[in-house]
Amino acid sequence: MIEIRWDSKKCAMPQDCRVCLDTCPQGVFRIMPKEARKPGKATEDWVIGTLFLSLCTACGTCSDVCPKKAITVAVAS
Repeated sequence: MIEIRWDSKKCAMPQDCRVCLDTCPQGVFRIMPKEARKPGKATEDWVIGTLFLSLCTACGTCSDVCPKKAITVAVAS
């Protein structure tokens, strides 16, 4: 089983960076609002989510390219 951890303390503005999203060959990541949007108000806080974790091959590209070292990939037995 593959586990991907994203540290929001290291990566506070994922919508500005997007390196992991753009680099992942499997398209595992998505950027999502941290909280539900309120009508008429722009979203300010974003998070990186792994919506397609089943597609992950644990290649480690995301953790290699992350400038903040906020992503770790682990293979659990």
